[in-house]
Amino acid sequence: MREIVDKHFYDNWVVPLYLGYLVDLSFEWKLFDAASKAISNTIDPKHIKKYAKHHREIAKSTVKKLYYEVLMEGYLSKQVVLKEL
Repeated sequence: MREIVDKHFYDNWVVPLYLGYLVDLSFEWKLFDAASKAISNTIDPKHIKKYAKHHREIAKSTVKKLYYEVLMEGYLSKQVVLKEL
């Protein structure tokens, strides 16, 4: 079970099923000892902070790239839009 969790659920323990239905694996797997122990290792606060920092850095670089490449004043014109299509 630990191998499955480490491979597939190391950073996503809330899984979307269908159109807004979410499953929190830490809650749903409480009845299963091995699964509960495996998922509790990945929901350690230091792991969550590490993933949050990683995604924050990605978001910062993406927004910066978007700003400098697309949202600068005077960048969008008919020629640029037609060229990029």
